[in-house]
Amino acid sequence: MPDNLRQRNHFLRTLRIVALTIFVWAALAYIVAPAGWRVYENLALPKVSALRARTSAGIPGDALNIALIGSAADLLAAMDRACWDRADPLSFKSSVGIALSVVTKRPYPTAPVSTLLYLGRPEDLAFERQIGGNPDRRHHVRFWQIPPTEPHAVPVWFGAATEDVSVGLNHLTGQFTHHIGPDIDAERDGLFAALIQARAIGTLTQIEGSGAVEQGRNGEHDMFFTDGKIRVARLTQSPGQNENDTREGCRS
Repeated sequence: MPDNLRQRNHFLRTLRIVALTIFVWAALAYIVAPAGWRVYENLALPKVSALRARTSAGIPGDALNIALIGSAADLLAAMDRACWDRADPLSFKSSVGIALSVVTKRPYPTAPVSTLLYLGRPEDLAFERQIGGNPDRRHHVRFWQIPPTEPHAVPVWFGAATEDVSVGLNHLTGQFTHHIGPDIDAERDGLFAALIQARAIGTLTQIEGSGAVEQGRNGEHDMFFTDGKIRVARLTQSPGQNENDTREGCRS
């Protein structure tokens, strides 16, 4: 057999093996493992606090640790004044964008976040603040608007703030994901410090959340710990400040 034909056949065999490997991994990570976790969650998983988000596979995810009171416009303006960027919606285009940013180490300050569910619904809004221009690391928070208990009630937003510290594979399913740092209370308090500095919230209070956890695990099986409290504040207007001034301050 000529060398060029032998090399071509070897290349095609290698390509088929690679394609089969990717197919098997994708099937296990995105179909088989999530389905298995749904069965496990329904039959054997210990009950966890209702104040936890869940992955699309039903795995308990991030603990809710923030509550903000105000309209969607108030929330968007407050996060903007605090120099947090709104995350792009999760789509094929944005998923490719974040993958390329991680591979090339180029900043993507509005990269999408993975979807988490609370009360059976995906997050309504998500924000982030990239750390040092590194796409692997960022502070981020997801918000869900809580259904009002009475007509014309002021909207309430429950949030879950965490820090992404690296990119890797989900320890439970094998899917690509970000891994979080364990101290989620520091992320909660850091976001409130930024909102206070931006004069975007009023007096802080707190309520009981998911309960104190010393060695919890989120939807990626990353460890976290928390005092289990939800910090609460009402969103306010920022006097004497406009959007251009604030964003200029974010760049300085």
